[in-house]
Amino acid sequence: MRLAKAFQTTPQVWLNLQQQYELWQAQAHTDVSQVAVFTEAPR
Repeated sequence: MRLAKAFQTTPQVWLNLQQQYELWQAQAHTDVSQVAVFTEAPR
């Protein structure tokens, strides 16, 4: 809220930036090579 007021933006701008950063970090540091891929939904 303070950043949004100080820079005359919305809080959503700062939340979006944080979310993008966290996703970038997760993609850079998470090994998904052993995760099974589902090809068909179970019935």
